[in-house]
Amino acid sequence: MDKISFDDFLLLNERDFDDFQKAFYYIKDYVDEFSRNKFRFPMIADLEGLIVKFLQFGEPIREELSGTFLDLEQKTRELQDSARRYESSDEIETNVKAIYQGYYSSFLVVYNKISLHLRNYKVEDEYLDFDGLISFDISNKRTAIRLIEEAIELVKTESNISEKSKERILKYLTDTINELLNPKSNWIRIWARMTEVMIALGTLGAIISGVDAANNLLSAKSKLEGAKETIVKTSVNLNYYNIRQTFEINKNIAIENNEVILLESTEED
Repeated sequence: MDKISFDDFLLLNERDFDDFQKAFYYIKDYVDEFSRNKFRFPMIADLEGLIVKFLQFGEPIREELSGTFLDLEQKTRELQDSARRYESSDEIETNVKAIYQGYYSSFLVVYNKISLHLRNYKVEDEYLDFDGLISFDISNKRTAIRLIEEAIELVKTESNISEKSKERILKYLTDTINELLNPKSNWIRIWARMTEVMIALGTLGAIISGVDAANNLLSAKSKLEGAKETIVKTSVNLNYYNIRQTFEINKNIAIENNEVILLESTEED
């Protein structure tokens, strides 16, 4: 399988089995290189972040396999911590090797579980469908991304919340932009991320409004609401077939500028 870049890895589609395979081999090559370099920490510094992305492929079964996923997350942290702890020691290979083997075993278990899920996964069953009447993939993503980027800048300049809080919000917004840039966008993930952030911004903004009525969080929330409205309004895909399939229309219809026009019958009732 062809190697991919780190940027390509971040843009992999969590619903696509082929992309899952790419993610698996990307991480496998990453940790194999770590092993070949005698388990030196710098070679594995990004592993925890890679595993977060890897587990997103199994998001629909996370609750069912929560113990399995948590085991991999824990073993990943243990591996990084042990490599960091023994970085300057001559015994690094001896001390880290057993933990590495435990991590690798857990990684393969999760791979097999998610692989089985994706093989049986049908994208068409995921969305509420009206014969193509609503198609988010045709929406104005560019404008939505611009509004989300403006929200990011507002969050960055907000002085009333901690850097840790900012990082959490910014990660969700960055993930949303990356998903929108993906030709095969996972819209359930996009809506979930945007909704969570809007709730958080509204709550935090309301709390600090007594301290600073002009806080940027509520403004950022408005930007996200604008992005969501943009997607919704530009996702309508009208045609005669889906109109007839979706609505009980007994009159003739015409479609102009993506709007339905009912035509009065010329026959006497």
